[in-house]
Amino acid sequence: VECAITLATSGKWPDDLEAIARLTTALYLRLAAVLNETAGSVVHAKAAQDHCLVLCHGFAFRLRVWNEKEAKLMRALGLKKDATALEQNLFARPQHASSIMALAHKFPSLQETVRLCKRWVHAHLLSRILLDEAIELLVAHCYTSPLPFSPPVTPLAGLTRFLRLLCTFDWESSALVVDLTFDSNPITDELYRQCQELADAARTPGSTKSGGSTGISPPLCLCTHTDKAGTTWTRDTPAGPPWKRGLALARRALALLEAGSPLAAEKKVRAVMKRQLSDFDALIWLHSGPELPRACPTLAATDFKNMLQQNRAALLVGLCPVRDFVSELRRRFGRYALFWADELKGDCVAVLWKPAEAREHTLSVQRAGGTFPLALAGAEGASRGAVIPDVVSMLRGFREAGG
Repeated sequence: VECAITLATSGKWPDDLEAIARLTTALYLRLAAVLNETAGSVVHAKAAQDHCLVLCHGFAFRLRVWNEKEAKLMRALGLKKDATALEQNLFARPQHASSIMALAHKFPSLQETVRLCKRWVHAHLLSRILLDEAIELLVAHCYTSPLPFSPPVTPLAGLTRFLRLLCTFDWESSALVVDLTFDSNPITDELYRQCQELADAARTPGSTKSGGSTGISPPLCLCTHTDKAGTTWTRDTPAGPPWKRGLALARRALALLEAGSPLAAEKKVRAVMKRQLSDFDALIWLHSGPELPRACPTLAATDFKNMLQQNRAALLVGLCPVRDFVSELRRRFGRYALFWADELKGDCVAVLWKPAEAREHTLSVQRAGGTFPLALAGAEGASRGAVIPDVVSMLRGFREAGG
């Protein structure tokens, strides 16, 4: 569990990033020492350079200090990307979690609906393509702005509304404004227009929301009271092709749920969660193996001291092998293929070759990796220096990357 510690604003913080980092590390060391001294029987705290890890009753908490001055210094030094990531993780994410939790107290079925919608997204290999916070905002909109219906009462109804929202909303020309404070401070017409204007400016063709120069802006934009431009959770994702595939899957799932079939609710959910793997060019099947057992060691206070220390040493906090594997694949082969994964189940990674990179092109230093001379492939009339992607070697590289 990621936790952010917010300290009172003080002018005693230094004006140097390295000094702030060292002072923050000292805070982690002192925090770990105090926790171990006062609650050492049930809590085990360990300080690191950029966080403090706390193990308690089988849960792991990663504590990090949020310092607004640190983000301002990063922006002043031109480290906008690092500053944005810091603000997203330690400021925007806790604020978002607090808003969703408040809604969960008002709508009893919201929590189960969020879990069901996240499972649908991951089951169709859309992990990291649509962030969890974006899914939560989409579900929240189904509850706070349900017209012409009433708020969903059951998780299955919530899933149906979620899929209908994906299928019917005009994502290309409009931003979705989510009213998280609908009962205390509802969004006015003026604020709605302001959100639309800021979102349109952020999605201007030729520039990304983060100020990059890729010329491609994500098609999904979610605005709230605190994020009027809708750039926090949809800055870099989802990309165009994965988003289009997600919408096609949503239309298929919605048609199945709304069909007048006599199937029970549980069978409908199982049918909706069934993967569609025929659209991909290659599949990488994963298994846990003996080196990484699925069952994590427990950390019970009643364990013997030597067993407790062994379990703590063997515990891998925050490890997600599938996420790391997909990141490595995208780093090494992202120019030639798109990679899709289910991080929750962790059993499959799908590969889809990029059509633009599959064509013949002239050999160059920048595009030499992962290519094969077309003349050696037996092509008649192949020009000198013409190459094509070496699919066989890349498939071999997939296996090597997975260990």
